[in-house]
Amino acid sequence: MELDKKKIIESALFISARCVGLDELARLVGLAAPGFVKAMLKELKNEYEVRRSPIEIVEIDEKWLMRIKDEFASKVKVFAQQFEISKTALRTLAYIAKHDGIIKSEVAHKIGSQIYQNVQELVQNGFVKQVKAGRSNRLFLTDKFKQYFRTIQIEGQTQLMQKESTIG
Repeated sequence: MELDKKKIIESALFISARCVGLDELARLVGLAAPGFVKAMLKELKNEYEVRRSPIEIVEIDEKWLMRIKDEFASKVKVFAQQFEISKTALRTLAYIAKHDGIIKSEVAHKIGSQIYQNVQELVQNGFVKQVKAGRSNRLFLTDKFKQYFRTIQIEGQTQLMQKESTIG
């Protein structure tokens, strides 16, 4: 029976375009203890590593994701169809990444008022956090952002290289 639960967890990771938490996976397979789910996830991760699969299972901010390894992602990204965040939110995220720690009202002044909805989406997806700063908020990149995207410093500008093939 445990094998069936592990297959259900693997299937959930495969079909999901987002990171999935232990509690959510535990509910899915009817387990009260997330520790058992974490053990199954580690077994799955090891199985993919042992067979040198182009697919990997990774943990990001205590949530789990199945993705294509970097060396294969650039070859197959044209087939990706699902987006974790909208294109307008991705544009706002790129601006925030270039100006980490910027005041939200400054972003709105530069990009437009639609950023308020974009920032809410980015916060919900865990890419940006808000810290109160006077009457506005400062926007900071999260660890999830740093793991999800690679950042490369080139002549003082940050270029984002997509790490996942799920965002186009």
